[in-house]
Order: sequence, then C-alpha cells, then structure tokens
Amino acid sequence: MVENASGYSPNQFTIKKGMPVRWVIDAQAPYSCASSLVIPKLNLRKNLQAGENIIEFTPKDIGRLPFSCSMGMYTGAFYVTDGTTSAADFQPNAKQALAPAAAANAGSCGASGGCGCGGGRKFVPQADPTPPAADTATDEQIIKTTYTYAEDIQPNTFTVKAGLPVRFEVDAKENGSGCMSTIMIPGLYNTPQLLSAGEKIVMQFTPDAGSYQITCAMGVPRGTIIAE
Repeated sequence: MVENASGYSPNQFTIKKGMPVRWVIDAQAPYSCASSLVIPKLNLRKNLQAGENIIEFTPKDIGRLPFSCSMGMYTGAFYVTDGTTSAADFQPNAKQALAPAAAANAGSCGASGGCGCGGGRKFVPQADPTPPAADTATDEQIIKTTYTYAEDIQPNTFTVKAGLPVRFEVDAKENGSGCMSTIMIPGLYNTPQLLSAGEKIVMQFTPDAGSYQITCAMGVPRGTIIAE
C-alpha cells in the first residue's frame, strides 16, 4: 500500500482468517495526517516513517477490519474471509475501492501547519517551575512533561543550559488525537514520536543556544525549549 497526503492506495484488501499478513506500506508523506495509522480492532497505532514500513498480524475473526488515520479522515479496510465468505458479504460495495476523504475535507489538515487538528487550541506558555534535574551518571539535564488530550503537554516551556545533553521525557496519559498525535522538536529531535496512552517518550539531544519549538509532526506549536 502507498500512503500519501491524499490517503491510502490501494485501501481495500481481502485476506484469509488464520493466515499471517505482512502489510508493506510505502509512506510518501510521513508528516501528513495519513501517516498516523490506527487499526482499532487490533489495538494498533503506528506513526509511519518515510519509506518502507511493515506491519504483521494474523486475523482471528472473519469480517471487516477497518483502518484509518487517527482523525478518521482517510480510511481503508481488510476483509477477512474463511473460504466460504467473500468481501461482498461484509460490504455491499466491497468491489469498489473505498474513497479517500474529499479534497475539501483534506484541506483542514494541510501540511503548512495550518492544521485544524489541534482542536482550536492555542499554545499558551506554561513554564516548568522546577529547574532541570541532573543525572550524575550521564551529565544529562532531565526535563519532564505530561500529555493529556484536554491539556496537551504540561508544563510546556523549559529552560536548559546550552551545550549540555538533555533528556526530555513525555509521559502520555492518553492517546494523542489527529495531527497532534505525534510530538517532535524540529532542530533537536526531528523524528515524530506517537503519543500512546501509558507509554513514555524519551528524546535525547544537545542544544546550541537558542529557542526551539515543541510541535506535532506537522509543525503546530505546543511548547518551547530555551537553551541559554
């Protein structure tokens, strides 16, 4: 399958129950909404990286197994059969490719950072009241934040010493949503990380003096790291 800024192609597959599946995805737009892929029935969330991505699973139940971007704008499905059923049994129009979201809708999640996925929230600085902790074993400065859907990341503004290693920990209490389902720091940590409930993201970097935005993969501001 190919992922790009318009969705997935092809986006409909017929597979057999009990047979392992190797799903090879060529991600051509790794910073688009479509790059945040979810399969709810498999409890699977994956942030697609540029180039080849591989997902493997074995379907246990017959029926329709839908997948989509985390906003639900771009969709697709696997149709799991057992030899006596076909895709048409689960979807009246299964023989027609599932259409990507209309172009008009796609405009709400453009790659320019004018994305509506932030739920209309504006970045409001909330400084960390405590100085960075120090790891004496590694000489790292440790800064921490917590992600929730309602508050995004809190605190979201940090001051560290330039030229010294930093360990930035993000404790995700809930799954990220939409374009804001990923987090990165352009110029310091350029690989978007998926916010998944119960998981801790660790970013390590050494900043030069300056101010760096904490963003989603599409560049929507959500915080700042100031290196002095």
